[in-house]
Amino acid sequence: MRICLYTNTIYKIGGVARVTTFMANHWSKEHDITIISTNPDYEPKDLVYTLSDQIHTLHDPELFIHDESFSLEKHSNRKLKQFIDAHDFDIIIGVEGKYAIALSSALTEFKGVKCAWMHNSFDAYFKTEGEYLWHLDTPFIQAMAMYDFVVVLTNKDKEKFDAHFNLNTTCIVNPITFDIIEPQYNPDSKQLLTVCRVVFKHKGLDLFLETLPNVFNKHPDWTWHLVGDGPDLEALKTQVSLMNLENNIVIHGATDNVRPYYEAASIFVLPSRWEGMPMVSLEAMSFALPLVGFDIDALKEVLGEDLEQQLLVKKYDKHALAHRINTLIEDKVYRSELAILASKRVEHFTLETVATNWDTLFSRNNSSS
Repeated sequence: MRICLYTNTIYKIGGVARVTTFMANHWSKEHDITIISTNPDYEPKDLVYTLSDQIHTLHDPELFIHDESFSLEKHSNRKLKQFIDAHDFDIIIGVEGKYAIALSSALTEFKGVKCAWMHNSFDAYFKTEGEYLWHLDTPFIQAMAMYDFVVVLTNKDKEKFDAHFNLNTTCIVNPITFDIIEPQYNPDSKQLLTVCRVVFKHKGLDLFLETLPNVFNKHPDWTWHLVGDGPDLEALKTQVSLMNLENNIVIHGATDNVRPYYEAASIFVLPSRWEGMPMVSLEAMSFALPLVGFDIDALKEVLGEDLEQQLLVKKYDKHALAHRINTLIEDKVYRSELAILASKRVEHFTLETVATNWDTLFSRNNSSS
């Protein structure tokens, strides 16, 4: 089959770019894959993730979707439509909410299978003021009418999308992109770890900074290691200094090799206010790290009911988060038991399982089209 993915970019560090390239690499083993990447700030020379030589790419900033418009200019829409028509694709996928909205207007005469692939939660898209698809319910549902199927990342999101928009979405989780190894959990480590883009509001880093004194006052020999970069990095460093936490917080910046940080840690903390399905949570669990965070839908899906009840706390409750972390710090045996459960849970997110779900969806829609 000939499959086309239309997206913001695959040329920067981020969960959407990572899972898009990862799945495209897998699909390219049996199918002809084209990726349309559009963001003018990231060019092919900036490629971060491995991309198969078998994959065709088009980098065209004229097809970029600006946040304030969520639609293409007429000439850009015509250009995209002509490209799609000329290549006789069997399947086309709008990767992420606003790109699925914009792509829909170019699909009026497309005869193949049309897929909208959501990469964030319902709450992030529609309930987070000023973000993503805030107040864009109408253009969203109008666009979704063009698609044969809409893929969401969690079962809770399926419930919410279906109920709010009268859709019949399909839940397909993201796969783990690390090779699953036999984890060697180190219960003697005294390191908390977070791997994320450094954005206060989205990743909840402001909340976590306010949480940490309640941890370090009780456990001054522990440290928090942050791996990542982003627009709030300098502000975070300033805040760490103002709080006199330099001895307990280590900021490593971005890296293309996070494995050593996972191996050195004992507890993974992801204090996000919202997520689609954070790849770092799956990575952490593949290294048998207990994952602590707020009870957002994405982390509930990742952890499953048993671990959710033991590791997640009520949304944005900083005192509960500190208490949960302190409980794990103070009980090495319990922490090690949770590590075993985490490493077993991640088996639900293997590439084989996820790819089978996608293949089933493609086959079903091809047979009915």
